[in-house]
Amino acid sequence: MTSIYQFIFHLLLLMNLQLFSFVLQAKDCQLPNSMNGLTMILSAGEEYSDIPPFENDVVEMTFSKKSYQGVGLKKNRHFIGEYVYRRLANNVAQVRTRELFGADILQYSLNLVCQSDFEGYYIYAPSSGETGPQLGILIDRYLIVQ
Repeated sequence: MTSIYQFIFHLLLLMNLQLFSFVLQAKDCQLPNSMNGLTMILSAGEEYSDIPPFENDVVEMTFSKKSYQGVGLKKNRHFIGEYVYRRLANNVAQVRTRELFGADILQYSLNLVCQSDFEGYYIYAPSSGETGPQLGILIDRYLIVQ
């Protein structure tokens, strides 16, 4: 029964992403084919101060082929994880993670909607760990640097 709820959740999330991307889409905006070798900076405003792993922080994630390293710059908290990246459309992509964060294992997705080739909005959606499972809990800005 749980898998049916997960399927419905993912379907609703993808429908919201498509609507969100339509509203925010910039012309000729394109997400990368791969995250390998890229660094992504995520901002999280004060309204997200109680949501681990963000907690009103700026998070830097550096991606290799199948894994990433991250740091919360405000509190200098380091974390590592594995990820799968899927580009769903030119302007929509998803990063699904499995992350070691202290003693906890967090699983979440970062759903990206670009406004240009290097910046846009993300939707953070946890699926397990101390913050999940919950519906789309965080929407803020990202920046991809090389």
